[in-house]
Amino acid sequence: MLAFAKDINQKEPNHPEEGKNAKLKEYMDYQRKIHHEKLIYHALDHAKTYLQKTINDMLGDENKLKGYLEKAFPVSHRYADSDTLMLMLRKLINAHNASNNWYRLNRFYFGLVYDALNRFVQIYNRLIREGPEQSEEYGITPRVEIVEDGDAVVLNAELPGVEKDSIKVEVRDGVLTLSGEKKELREQKENGYFGSERLYGAFHRRFTLPRAVDGEKISADYKDGVLRVSLPKKPEAQLRQIAVN
Repeated sequence: MLAFAKDINQKEPNHPEEGKNAKLKEYMDYQRKIHHEKLIYHALDHAKTYLQKTINDMLGDENKLKGYLEKAFPVSHRYADSDTLMLMLRKLINAHNASNNWYRLNRFYFGLVYDALNRFVQIYNRLIREGPEQSEEYGITPRVEIVEDGDAVVLNAELPGVEKDSIKVEVRDGVLTLSGEKKELREQKENGYFGSERLYGAFHRRFTLPRAVDGEKISADYKDGVLRVSLPKKPEAQLRQIAVN
């Protein structure tokens, strides 16, 4: 396993100021739910897969390959060529999959992990917005959980960074639809100039309701980045205790 923290026994990240800042606590709660080991693995595997594909596709065209490396590996391409990057990625993946040993990274490997994570997180976040079902296959973040709670079915959906006023919960023809919009302000510095852009990401999920659910009595509330939708069961579908004479 790759070691990124000074104390590898620390299981959950925390911030000393999160108790004073609700937004920071919401963000840290989200971070604590992320499966970081899977995130690292998928980022490295994605980088290796597409690097190998690009090497094969651009065989003999050094200029195109160089352009790809500059874009996909903005930090690590400065000190490693394509073959070296491929070797490093294989070593990182093998080390990360080793369950009996911990491996510390030097600055060269850190640069490569940063490149792989930075690129994969952008791809993964876009997938969450445009293909949420596909994003769940990675198993990185728990997105939607459906459980039975007594006389109701409860749906919990994690929507960090989404404003309450933008969330819509609709029921029509036995289908529950959740939709909304996430707004994110990103600041960056390039060539000595600071700039910012506001990013918008819409999400849209549909769920077919069980026949036992009473669609007229559905309620929803949103707190700490989690939308909770309660779907009461119809009386005839509720569990009844039968007395034994």
